Amino acid sequence: MPDDHELLAVLNRRFDELSEAIEESRTENRQRFERIGHRIERIEARAERFEEQTNHCFDRIEGEVRHVHARIESLQGAVRRVAGSVTTLDEKVNRHKADANRQFDDIRSLIRVSNRQLGRQVTALENRRE
Repeated sequence: MPDDHELLAVLNRRFDELSEAIEESRTENRQRFERIGHRIERIEARAERFEEQTNHCFDRIEGEVRHVHARIESLQGAVRRVAGSVTTLDEKVNRHKADANRQFDDIRSLIRVSNRQLGRQVTALENRRE
């Protein structure tokens, strides 16, 4: 059986080995945490750049949307004016058509009257010849 000194030496050696293993583990963990910290910093920097780019894009898109809305409102006004003009032109065309139809009816009436008078004159002339 080992004596107390040998046992103490074995235990001290085991404690030293255990202390070294714990210290190595601490060192490895510190290094891992530092690498993780650096990765997190890089991810945060990329996230900030992405957020800035996204905000810039949204600002630009919002400006374009406002411009498009203004153009749409302007075009809606123009369409209303054109629709009003078309309605006015339709009314004028309908009035002109009605006026032209009356004039044609008047001309037809005059032609009928003239034809009847001409027919009577031709008949009168033919009767005189006989």
